[in-house]
Amino acid sequence: MGAPIAYQYNGQPGTSNATLISAPSAGNTKVFANLVAVNATGGAVTLTLKVVRSVSGVTEPICTALSIPATGAVSLLDDPRLAMEEVVLDVGDTLQGSASAATSITVTAF
Repeated sequence: MGAPIAYQYNGQPGTSNATLISAPSAGNTKVFANLVAVNATGGAVTLTLKVVRSVSGVTEPICTALSIPATGAVSLLDDPRLAMEEVVLDVGDTLQGSASAATSITVTAF
């Protein structure tokens, strides 16, 4: 398997809810089919991620206080209900998230 075409996000959510990805303008739709959380620390850390839709105001939870085990990785988009098994962020939509311990979880969307 080759390298992903484009990373949409690769970083560490802080302890307060914040925007991780946004689709800022027309023609800049953000699409990702994989969302992985890695905990390289020695203790479990919880993760909360959600998609917030700008037009409808709807919040779509991906995970809420999900425990990511010590030295573990979790794939977060194994939901067969997703259209075409990917997340599409249209203009103004955001992926938001937080963790119970800052700089402990690395989230990668691609």
